[in-house]
Amino acid sequence: MSYEEEKQDRKIEQLEAEIERLRAELAKVNQARETEIGPDAKPRSWQITDERFRAIQMGLDYLEWAYAKSGREDIHEHAGQLRAMLEAGQ
Repeated sequence: MSYEEEKQDRKIEQLEAEIERLRAELAKVNQARETEIGPDAKPRSWQITDERFRAIQMGLDYLEWAYAKSGREDIHEHAGQLRAMLEAGQ
């Protein structure tokens, strides 16, 4: 077998391994989807305890400070997500 053929065989083996990895990942996603969507599915709820509220508030305060210092929009977006979590939990 030539070097090029061996190289091609290794590439095929890598691709086959990647396909198997993706199949396993897809199976996990499908399993999760079935449990979330099936007839026994329960609505998601997330309780914000006082401890979680304080932790989220501390993170929000830090992000707002970081946004004020840097002006980075991604920081502003993360702060908005935390703010929404706090509002949803109250």
